[in-house]
Amino acid sequence: MRVWLVVVVLLTVCCSPMLTQPLSLDVEVGVVHQTSPVQTTISPNTGWMTGGEERLIHGSGFTDLAYRNTSYDGIEHQWVETTADSTFEAGHENAIVVDSNGHVHVVHANGGTHEL
Repeated sequence: MRVWLVVVVLLTVCCSPMLTQPLSLDVEVGVVHQTSPVQTTISPNTGWMTGGEERLIHGSGFTDLAYRNTSYDGIEHQWVETTADSTFEAGHENAIVVDSNGHVHVVHANGGTHEL
């Protein structure tokens, strides 16, 4: 009889988080800061999007995004403006990407040594 009692108690303890969790996730909606309309074109507009090809994004309204906190999640995100390389001939062969975890990665050729 004790074995069954221990099994029932352990099952109850293990299943209790499932019984207390909400059935749906509530989204906390904050204030969304609107920015000026961004008008864009992408060239070329066909081809692989898995990497290895160059895409040019042309448009207007991007500078407003650099200096305003614009979000869809209502969280006040912190922006940091940083110069990666200010040496002569800097800015060639650069890439900026945001990974699936939201981390920003910057790759550039050093203007002085031409190393990545």
